Formats: sequence, C-alpha cells, structure tokens
Amino acid sequence: MIAKELQDWFPEAQISDQPVEKPGYLTLPLASQQWILLEETGLSEREKQLVALLTQQEQARSLNPWYPYLIEGRGQAPQAFKRFSWFIAIFPISNRKI
Repeated sequence: MIAKELQDWFPEAQISDQPVEKPGYLTLPLASQQWILLEETGLSEREKQLVALLTQQEQARSLNPWYPYLIEGRGQAPQAFKRFSWFIAIFPISNRKI
C-alpha cells in the first residue's frame, strides 16, 4: 500500500524489484521485496527523512509474520514453533526466617 501512496506523492518515483545503486538517487526498501527510487535533487532534506521513516515502518511490518494477524486483524496466526518444550519449576515458599 505504501508504494502506491509514495507514487501518488512523488509521480517521478520508480518502483523496482531489485535495489538500484544509481548516483544522485535515493533507493529505499518497501514491503514485498520492492524498492522505491527517488531522484535526490527533487527532494528536500525533510522529505528524504520522512520517506525513509515511512519505508522503515513498512519494512518492519513485512518482516514480522505476526503483524497482519495482530495489528491488521487478517489471516491466521503464524505457527512460529513446530514443537514446544516445557519446563516447570516449583519452589516451596515458607514464612520461616532463615
């Protein structure tokens, strides 16, 4: 979703399936293994920082398998563990002073 919004805000932006190292361009990661390519000369320092912040948040969402289930309320809970090991510790408690 953020890729579409960024393209609306920056019509000259390019979306790529691979990171592009191009002088004078800012390449930032998006969700779903995509990158956005923006020409640096057309951006203020504030715009660069805001776009970087937005793309970091989007990337964090895509890296965490629990995000869609817990935050967006869609899909099924990810199965993070295939086997569980349990350890139960029991400690006696008394009122006696030692």
